[in-house]
Amino acid sequence: MYRANTFETGIAPGTLITQANSDDGAAGDGFAGGVGQGAGGSSVAFDNAQAAHGTLSGKFVQAASPATIFVAWSHASLTDVYGRFYYYATAHPANEFNVLQYWSAAISGTINVRTDSVLAVQDSTFTNRLVATNLGALTLNAWNRVEFLFHAHPSTGFITLKQFLGDSTVGTGTGTDTSSNGNFGSDITTPVFGMNAVAASHQFWLDDLQVNDSNFPGPVSGVAWLKA
Repeated sequence: MYRANTFETGIAPGTLITQANSDDGAAGDGFAGGVGQGAGGSSVAFDNAQAAHGTLSGKFVQAASPATIFVAWSHASLTDVYGRFYYYATAHPANEFNVLQYWSAAISGTINVRTDSVLAVQDSTFTNRLVATNLGALTLNAWNRVEFLFHAHPSTGFITLKQFLGDSTVGTGTGTDTSSNGNFGSDITTPVFGMNAVAASHQFWLDDLQVNDSNFPGPVSGVAWLKA
C-alpha cells in the first residue's frame, strides 16, 4: 500500500481543495477518502505562501466557529502503517487539535498538536495518552517533518513518532517517542489529515503527505517527491 500527495496540481493558489481536483498526477494520489470544507470561513485550499517542496501546499484555516477540515485517503485494512506529513504554522494553536486521525469503523487513534505545539498521541478511548515532550515543540515559522508508525491492536496498539526540522535526518530531542500499549483499534483503513472541530481560530500548512505499509518514509529530497 502506498498513498502520497504533494499538492502540486498546478491549480491556482486559493482554490478550495476537492476530491476531484486533488489528484496531482505523477506526484501522488487524490484524496479519495474525502475532503472536508468547513463553514463560516473554515477551509482547505491550495496555497503558495508556504511550500515544503515545489510551489504549493495545503492551507488549513479554522475560523472562530468550530468546523472539521480535512483531506483523507482510504486503503485496505491493515494493522501497521507508516506515514509522514510536513507541518508549518506561525503561531501555537489556542486549543489542542487532531492533525491526524486514523479510522476504520471508528477512530482508532490520533496525533495531536497541543497549545505549546508539542505533539501528543492518544488511543481510541482518548485516555491512553503520550505527550511527546522528549521530541520538543514543533518549530514555528519553519517546516517540521513528522513521521509515524501506527500499530493497530485493541490492547497492545501504539504510535511511534519521529520529528525532524525540514529534511534533516537528525531528529529533534530524542528523535523518537512511542506511546504505551493501548486500544488503537483492530485495524486501520482511513488516514484523515487536518483539524477537528475545535472552537478556536488557527491556520497551518501541510505538505508532502504519505502513508505506506513498509517503512518510515524519510525526507523528501530532489525529485523523490514524485510518486514512486
